[in-house]
Amino acid sequence: MAWWEDPGRPSRGAVLREAARIAAVVVAALAAGAGLVFLITQVVAPAQPRVSLPAQGRGVAASASPTASPAAVLPTLPPVPVPAAPPTADGSTVPDRYLGDLTTVPGANSGEIDGPDYRFAHGLGLVLGVSTRVAFVVPAGYQSLTATLKGVGGTIQFTLTVGGRPVLDRTLSPLQPPVSVTCAVPAGSTLVLSALFQGGGSLRDAVALWGDARFSPSPAPAPGCS
Repeated sequence: MAWWEDPGRPSRGAVLREAARIAAVVVAALAAGAGLVFLITQVVAPAQPRVSLPAQGRGVAASASPTASPAAVLPTLPPVPVPAAPPTADGSTVPDRYLGDLTTVPGANSGEIDGPDYRFAHGLGLVLGVSTRVAFVVPAGYQSLTATLKGVGGTIQFTLTVGGRPVLDRTLSPLQPPVSVTCAVPAGSTLVLSALFQGGGSLRDAVALWGDARFSPSPAPAPGCS
């Protein structure tokens, strides 16, 4: 009897079967391991989506940059209407002319002037330390002069001449309230507003206010000043 037929040793077929079984187990283990690694890569690091970039071949000009969207344009505001000139007392459309807008004499302050008991939107103030008189020519179409007199910083004598003829002479102390006057002034005539310091304060601080002094196309209620 040959050695492979020894009943105490495994047969050649059994050995082959055992080797095949071991090989199958190894192959199964490898396959399971590969599957586990693939699963881990899918869960831990999912694949990123592909981003395709346009290919730019050699010698081919790059495509033009996309056109920028137009900037937002604000709506156009409606035009503001220009107010009409204020009518005067007789219904005319000729506006009053303020004397403060018609002179550039040094010491003549124009614009808004106010104090404890007065406020003038178009004041004409003569600083007596600099100027004491100012002359005007009455514009065509105007017939009267209206003003509110106020002495500031001392007692002041106000005078007005039209064509060299005195039509107003009024003295006011700083304690007196403002006084309004309306004088007849023919168009084309020359009038002179004067103010003299009469004491009761300091010449440096004295100001003669012809508040809201203006020419008007309306006639004065009486000849001279009232």
